[in-house]
Amino acid sequence: MALVFDSGDSVTGKGREALMNGMLLCAQGQGVTSGLAVTEKGGGADMSVDVAAGEWWAGNVWNNTFATTNVVIENGDAENRFDLIYSDSTGTISVVKGTASASNPQIPSVPANSIPLAAVFVEANESTSIVNADITDARCELI
Repeated sequence: MALVFDSGDSVTGKGREALMNGMLLCAQGQGVTSGLAVTEKGGGADMSVDVAAGEWWAGNVWNNTFATTNVVIENGDAENRFDLIYSDSTGTISVVKGTASASNPQIPSVPANSIPLAAVFVEANESTSIVNADITDARCELI
């Protein structure tokens, strides 16, 4: 389910930067109108995630996809990192690899004319699987 923020809600923990970016874009009329949930690969967890079919506004352009999109995540670096799953105004769903850090990995910025879908925590040296516990929903639902 997409995020819906009410007065008094707080944003903390893993993925908070992507959530804040999503809130800002949502306030500007850019976001998810349906679907686009990011989950571990449906056929069995590996180093990829599945993005459900859905509809969105990005860069003031409406887009949709009618099929699940699989996005490959690069193997972990020597230190932890966050990657950002996003959708853009051309209808593409992609990933931006974050910068690894031992103490404070940062979520990458949302590319221009795009909206964030999820932050993915990639543990140091991970090379086998991304699971749902590694994924923080960053969608903002336009209602």
